[in-house]
Amino acid sequence: MCFKFLILVHVCAAFPLKCPEPAQWSFRARGHCPDPSKYFCLKNDLINGYSENCTVFDFLQPGRKHVLRGGLDADICSLERYQPWPIKFYTNVSTNCIFLKSTCNDEGQMIYGKGNRNIDATCRCDYTRGYDFLVKPLNPCFCVPSKEDCSCCLKTCPKSTDRLSSDYKCLHDEQNITVSKCKPIIFKRVSTTVNKSNTENISTRQSISYKVQRNIKICSSCIGLTIAFCIGSLIFELVRKVYSIYEPRSDIYLIEGQTVELKYKLLINRSPSFFLKNGQFLPEMKNIKKIVDGRWRILKITNVTSNDVGGYCLKVADYRSRLTKLYIQPMFTSKIYTHHCTEGNTIELTCSVYTDNIEAKWYKENNELHECTNISITSNGNHHTLTIVKTTATDSGKYFVKAKNVVMEMSLTVKAIFKRRLVDMTNMEGLDTTFECETVEENCHAQWFKDNVEIIDPSDRMRIEKTKGRLHTLFISKTSLEDSGKYSIKIKGAKSIAKLDVKEMPETIKLMSIHDRQEFLKAAKSGITKRHTIRVMIVGEKTVGKTCLLRRLMNEKINDVNSTDGINIERGKCQIDIETGEWHFLPSGQEPRRSPDHIEQFADCGFWDFAGQREFYATHQTFLSTNAVYLLVVDISKDFTMNTYNKMIEKEFDSIGEYIDFWLDNIHCYSRDDTNTSIHYNENNFLNPPVIIVGTGIDKISVVEKKKNDFEQYVSKILSRHAKRRHLRKSHFVSNTHPSYNKKEFRSLREDIFRHAKALTNWGDNLPIRWIVLEKEINRISSEHVISYTDVEKLAMNCSFHDDSQMTLDLDSFLKFEHDIGNIIFFEDVRSFIVLDPKWLMDIFRCFVSHQYTNESIGMPEWGELEQTGKLSDKLIEKLLEKVPDLSTPERKEFVLQIMEKFDIIVRPINYDARNDFYMPCMIKAEPFHNIIGGSESANDRRTSWFCLKFNFLPPSYFNHILVSFVKRLKLLVEENRRLRIYRNIGEFQLNTSGSQTLVICLSKNAIAMQVRQLNCSEDICFSGVKDILIDLVNSIKQRYGINITHTPKFKCADGIYNSKRIDLKTVMETEEYRCKEHRNTMHSSKEVYSSWLTFFCILFVENKGRRKCNCCENKPVYKCYDCNKVLCQNCSRTHNDKNKYQRHLMQRVSDTFILNCKFRVKESVTDRFISDIKCLPNGFVIVAVSNAIKTKFEVMACSVSGEQGHVMRLEKYPKKMDVVDKNTVAVFLTNSSVAIVDIQQIHIQYIHKIAITKSLPSFICIENQFYVGNGLGITVIDMSGDVIRYIVLNFVPYDMCYDVDSQRIYCIDSNYSKLICIDRDGTIIFTFADSNWTYLISPTIDNEGDVLVLCGKGDNLGCVIKVDSNGKSSDVVITNINLSRLRSAGVICFDQLTHSVVVGVDQTVYIYKKESNV
Repeated sequence: MCFKFLILVHVCAAFPLKCPEPAQWSFRARGHCPDPSKYFCLKNDLINGYSENCTVFDFLQPGRKHVLRGGLDADICSLERYQPWPIKFYTNVSTNCIFLKSTCNDEGQMIYGKGNRNIDATCRCDYTRGYDFLVKPLNPCFCVPSKEDCSCCLKTCPKSTDRLSSDYKCLHDEQNITVSKCKPIIFKRVSTTVNKSNTENISTRQSISYKVQRNIKICSSCIGLTIAFCIGSLIFELVRKVYSIYEPRSDIYLIEGQTVELKYKLLINRSPSFFLKNGQFLPEMKNIKKIVDGRWRILKITNVTSNDVGGYCLKVADYRSRLTKLYIQPMFTSKIYTHHCTEGNTIELTCSVYTDNIEAKWYKENNELHECTNISITSNGNHHTLTIVKTTATDSGKYFVKAKNVVMEMSLTVKAIFKRRLVDMTNMEGLDTTFECETVEENCHAQWFKDNVEIIDPSDRMRIEKTKGRLHTLFISKTSLEDSGKYSIKIKGAKSIAKLDVKEMPETIKLMSIHDRQEFLKAAKSGITKRHTIRVMIVGEKTVGKTCLLRRLMNEKINDVNSTDGINIERGKCQIDIETGEWHFLPSGQEPRRSPDHIEQFADCGFWDFAGQREFYATHQTFLSTNAVYLLVVDISKDFTMNTYNKMIEKEFDSIGEYIDFWLDNIHCYSRDDTNTSIHYNENNFLNPPVIIVGTGIDKISVVEKKKNDFEQYVSKILSRHAKRRHLRKSHFVSNTHPSYNKKEFRSLREDIFRHAKALTNWGDNLPIRWIVLEKEINRISSEHVISYTDVEKLAMNCSFHDDSQMTLDLDSFLKFEHDIGNIIFFEDVRSFIVLDPKWLMDIFRCFVSHQYTNESIGMPEWGELEQTGKLSDKLIEKLLEKVPDLSTPERKEFVLQIMEKFDIIVRPINYDARNDFYMPCMIKAEPFHNIIGGSESANDRRTSWFCLKFNFLPPSYFNHILVSFVKRLKLLVEENRRLRIYRNIGEFQLNTSGSQTLVICLSKNAIAMQVRQLNCSEDICFSGVKDILIDLVNSIKQRYGINITHTPKFKCADGIYNSKRIDLKTVMETEEYRCKEHRNTMHSSKEVYSSWLTFFCILFVENKGRRKCNCCENKPVYKCYDCNKVLCQNCSRTHNDKNKYQRHLMQRVSDTFILNCKFRVKESVTDRFISDIKCLPNGFVIVAVSNAIKTKFEVMACSVSGEQGHVMRLEKYPKKMDVVDKNTVAVFLTNSSVAIVDIQQIHIQYIHKIAITKSLPSFICIENQFYVGNGLGITVIDMSGDVIRYIVLNFVPYDMCYDVDSQRIYCIDSNYSKLICIDRDGTIIFTFADSNWTYLISPTIDNEGDVLVLCGKGDNLGCVIKVDSNGKSSDVVITNINLSRLRSAGVICFDQLTHSVVVGVDQTVYIYKKESNV
C-alpha cells in the first residue's frame, strides 16, 4: 500500500497542474466542486501556472479572458486564439479564449490575414505555386476557414508559359503586369510547426522562484489525488451519473424572428431526456422542434418571439443541464391597437420597428395591399403607415404588417355610417312606401338614387325628408308599378341599397270602388302572397259531348253521363303543380293540398260545364268571366251550314257556324279593350280570354284529316277579319267514346289549358294572406251551399281578420271581390246570407227555366199565367223550389228571391196594384211585334221616330237587364183585363200619370229600339231624358258585369219597322231630308227623325262637327242659353242678356264640366213653394222635399229625371234635411226634431218621435241605419228607435253634412259657411278646405269619383258648383251661373250616381246637369 502511495506521489509530482480540456471540464467541475457552476481553472500570473477553485463565477465580453493576479483580472486573448461576438468568456467553461485561430497549413494554403482577438485568421491559396481555391469563397481574395471550405488545388493554365495572378487568373508572362484586386505575396512562405498540444506559453514571473512554485504545486496535487483515491469508490458512483459533456451558453441574445438551436451532447445515451422551459416541460410546437442525433439533443426554435423568452435546460433522468436564458429584442417597438372609425372617414394604421432600413409589407387577411385610389403606404425611418381614405364597412377586418419574417396583427373595425340601413321592400300598388335609414352621425348630407340616377327633383308623389337628426326618409305616395327598382342613399361615400318590388293590384280590385280598393290595401299591409287559380269554361251546343269531355279531362269514366241542366260546376277536385304543370286529381272527400307557409305550389282548377240548351243562355251571362280558359266544344261530324235569326223571334241555332259565331261574340264581350295589348293580349298578339275549339265525334268520321282541314277553313271563313278570331288558340280533336290507347290527346289538351291560363291577368294575383286563407276556408265548406253573414264573420276572425269595427269593412270588400271573380254570390244590400256554391244558385235558376223541373208543374194554372203574362205566383214559387236543398226556412227562400231580383231574373213592378207580385219576363212566350203592339195603336196617336242603339253584339241576357231596369223605374201600361204590358223582349211604359205618353222598348237582333206614343198631342216634345236613361242603363250594365260592347245611335221613321233599314245620326244631320228605303224611297224630314231625341245643343254640336261657334257671329262661343238653345260669344251674350227681353233666360258657360240638360218645376198644387232638400235614389228617382213660404204645407214627392212627378206624400212638420236610407227609402229630419221614414215604393211614412236632441242644426245624414244629427257641440248619433248611441265632440259647428260610403268619410260645412271639413266617423279631422274666392258654401254631395261637390256663391245673386278633390288639395268650378236669389232658404244639390248627373234645386225648379260627353 505504501509502495502504491509513493508511486502515486511520484506520478503526481512529476506533472504540473493543467486545466482540463473542454470535453473533460464538466467531469472535473463535478468532481472538484459542490457547485459545478462555480468551478474555474485560470492562468495564475503569480505562480506562472494554473490555479483552480470553486469560489466565483464571472464572464467577460468577447475578445478578453480572465487571469489571476491576486484576484480576477481581464486580459486579452492570446495571439493563437480568438473569441467572436456575441460569445463571451465564462470562467466556468474554459481557461482560454474558446476558439483556436486557423493555421492555414493545408496543402497550398498560406496566411492571408492574422485576424485579431475577435476574428479568426483568413487563408489564401499560394498562386505563385499554381494553387487556386477548390470552392470559390465569398471573397475572391481569401476565405474564412471557420465558415467556408478553404481547400486549395493546382490549377492548370491553357499554356505552359502562363502564370496565375493574385486574382487566380491565367496570364502570359509578358502580360503579367496588371492591377489586381487582391494583394500579392511579397514574402516566401515559412514553414512552422504548430504545437498541437495547444500548450500555452507561460511567462516567467520573477517575483516567485520557480522551485517554490513547483513544490507547492506538487504537494497540492499529491494531497488532492490521495483524497480522491481514498474515496474513489464513492466518487465513481456519483460520476457515472453525469451525462452532459457539452451545453449552450447561459445567455443568448436574439432579434425577434431569428432562429436559435440549443445543443446538448450527452456522455452516455441510455436515459430519456426532455427539455424544460422555466422549470416546466416544453412540448413541441409549431416553431419548436426537438432533434435527437446520436448523443446530441438539439432544441430548435424558429422565428422566435417574445413568448420564447425564458430559461431553458435539458433534463436527463434526475440531471438538469445548466440554465440557458434567451433574451429577445422585439422587431416591432410600437404597441398594438384596435382601431375604430366611422364609415366614410380616413384611418391610419401605424407601426415602428427597432431600427431603420427594414422593409415592411401590409396585408389584409391573406392579400398583400398595394397603393390604389383609397390606400396609400408610406415609410419614415423606422415608422411605417397604412392610410385608408373613405373607409367602408368592407374595410373592417384584420390587417398584418410583415417586417422580415415577423408579422404584427392589427384589428380595424369600420363602424357603418348607417345605424339602420335601407331594407328591401315589397309593396302593393297603391300603398305608400317609406324608405328610412338612420346614421350614427348627425346632420350628414345625403343623396338619394333610383336605379343609379340621382333623385334631384322629386315628384308630387315622392318626398325626401331631410331631418337635422340622424333619420333620412324617402316617402313615395300611392306607389305605382313604375316605382319598382333599386333605391340607394349615399352618405360620405357609403351607400345603402334596397330594392322595391311593387306588386300589381289585381285587375278585379282595380275595377272595384275606391273604398274597396282602400280596404284591399289595408289588408295587404299585413302580408300578401300569390294566388293561382284556373277556371275552365266548357261551352257549346247541346249533345256535343261537353260533359264527357269534362270527365275525360278529370280522368273519370263517362258511363253515367247525363245532359247538363244549367251549369255543372266542379271545384276542389283538381290541382295543377304551378312549376311542372302536372295535374293531380283528388278523390272525393280528400282535402286539397295546402302549403303551411302560404306559398302556393298548386293551382286550384275549376270546371264550369254550361248547358247547351238556349233557354239557359240568359243565366249564363251571370257566371261568364274574363279570366278563364274557354273550351268551345263542337261536333265536327255535323254539316257546316249557317243560318241566322228569324226577324226578332229567337230560334235555336241550326249549325256549328252559328254556335261558334255566337259563343265567340259572347266571349269577346269580356275583352274589355281590344286596343290595349298590355293587358288583354299575350306575347303572340292573341286576344284574351283564350278559346280552344275542341272538335268531338272524330270516331264518326271516315277521313279524319280532311274533315279537320275543312273545319278549320270553315271557321276561318265565318270569322273573316273580325277581332274575335284572335281569341282562338290551337284546336284539338278528340273522341270521348273511343280515346287513344294512352289518351295523349287529352293530356295535350290539359297542357294547353295550363299554358294559356298562365297568360291570363289573374294568374299569380297578389292578394292579402288573410283573404286567401279565408277563401280556402270558404271553398272547404262550400258543400253547405249557403251560410249566414254572422257565420262568415266567425270564419273571418279565425283567419286573422281584426275583431273590431273595421272588420266588417274588410270582410265586405273581400266578399265583393269573391263575388266579382265568381267564387261566391254576395250583395251588400242583401247581406243576410251568402251563397258559397254558385252551382246551388244555378240549380235554383234552372227550376224556373228547365223542362226537367217544369213538367211537374205544367198542369198548374199558375204555370200558364207565367207563360202568358210573366207573373210568378207564390204557389208556383213554392212548387218550383221544393226540391232545392237548404231552402227549409222562409228566411232562405226570401233571400233566394232577393238574389233573383239582383240578377234581374224576376222583378216587382212599381205599379201600385202589382207592387207585391213577382214577374219573370224571360219566361213569357215570344210573340211577333205586330201581334203585341198593333192592337194597341190608335188613330190619334202621335208617334216619335224610333231611336235605336245598334250593338256589335248583344248578349242574350242584356236586353232582359234593360227591360227589368225600366220596370223598376217606370210604371207599366195596363190593359183592360188588368194585364201588365210586359212581354218577352218588349215592354210598354207610362211616361206621365195620365197615360197620354207611353214608351215602347223592344229588342231586335243586336239592337234595342224605343218609341214614344202620345195621345191627342200636337206639340213637339223632346224625350232626350228617356234616351239618356237607356244609354245610362246600357253603360251601368256594362260596368256591372265587366263586359265590353259598343253601340252606335240609329234612327228610323215613325211608321217604319225598327229592326231593319235604319239610318245613322251622321246621315240625317248632313241633309235636311233623307230617302227612306222602306217606304218606297219616300223623302223624310231629317229633323222629324232626330228632334224627338236630341236637344238643340246636341244638334248644334253635331252640325258643327264638334267645332262650336257663336250663333250670331263666327266667334268662339263662351255662353250657352238654355231657353233659346243658342251658344254665344262674349259680345253677343251682352246683347242677348237684355233684362227686358231675356231676363228669365238661363246662361251657362260652355266650358263647364256639367251642362244643363233639362229642368222642370215642382207641382203647382201649393203656391209659392220652394225646395227644402233634394236627393236621388239608386233606382233613378229624384226625391224632393218642398214647403210653402209660410211653412204650413210640407210634402215629399218623387220625380223622374225627365220631370214626370209621381207620388206625393204629406209631412207633419217642416223638412230641414233629407238623406237616402236604401233604394226605396229616404229619411227626412223635421223641425220638431223627429224623423220621417218615407218608403217611396210602398207610399208609406213612419215617424220617429221623442228624439233626445237639443239645439239641432239642419245637418242630417244616415249611415248604416244610424242617424248623425249636427248640434252646437258636434254630432249626435241615434238609432232607428230614436235612442242616442254616442256623441261626437267637434271643435267646430257642423252646419251641413254629407257622407261618402266608399271612403267612410263625413264632409261638413262649418257654421260660417267658409270651410269644408273632412272627418272620419269618430270625428278625427282629416283635412280642411278653404278658399277665399268662395264665401258661401252649402249643400255638399259626393260624385261618382269620390270628390265633393259644393254649392257656393260670391255674394251676388249668382252661384256655382265647385268640385273639391278627395284629399282637399284642389278645387275646380264645374257649373257656373246658378241663380241663387233665395239661396239661404232654397238652394240644394245632389248627385245622381245612376246617370252621373248633378241635380240642383232652386226655389221651385229642379235643374239636371249632365257631363258634356254624355249630353
